[in-house]
Amino acid sequence: ISEKLIKDFEKGLDWFRKTNAKAYMVLLD
Repeated sequence: ISEKLIKDFEKGLDWFRKTNAKAYMVLLD
């Protein structure tokens, strides 16, 4: 796994958390 991929993934996760907080909680539950 390349570092760029990890950075992109973290960026995506961050965006997902901000826009989909409720869905994120359901996902984790």
